[in-house]
Order: sequence, then structure tokens, then C-alpha cells
Amino acid sequence: LCTPAVIGEKTAGKNELDADLDKFAQIIRKLSAQYGLPLCDLRRIFLEHLAHVNKENKEKGILTNDGVHLNEAGNQLVAEHMLKIITQP
Repeated sequence: LCTPAVIGEKTAGKNELDADLDKFAQIIRKLSAQYGLPLCDLRRIFLEHLAHVNKENKEKGILTNDGVHLNEAGNQLVAEHMLKIITQP
């Protein structure tokens, strides 16, 4: 399972849909725990990364082209974390 990543790259809950994405992510985390399914928590990964690198609080351009669709850096971040999940014994 994967949690949703971002819609907008601003930090500290400043994106319009952050509250909804957080709710969806929490539901997915609970399902993962309940059924013992692997979880790639993209929401957590993206928010932590953006908190460290998005010092100017940009809406886009760090991990996405337009706030939604991943750019090369966003795809690399997803690939690194997905690889960890799918190669776990």
C-alpha cells in the first residue's frame, strides 16, 4: 500500500488539500497495520523531505512540476523508498 504524496509542496500544512490527504494517509496506515501489508508512506516521506529542503515554502518545483505530477527528484525519491519496500524479505 502507498499513502498519497502531495498536492502542493508548501510546508506546515499550508496546502489546500493537506487535511484531506492526511486523513486518507491515516486510513491507509491503519489498513496496512490491520492486515499486515507492506506500506510505502509517501505522505510522510514527502512531508519530511520538503520540511528539510523547501526553505522558501514554494508551492511547486522541489519534487513536482506543478504541485502534483512528480519531477525527476520526486520520481527518484519514490523509487528509492519503493525499492526498500519491495526488496524486504
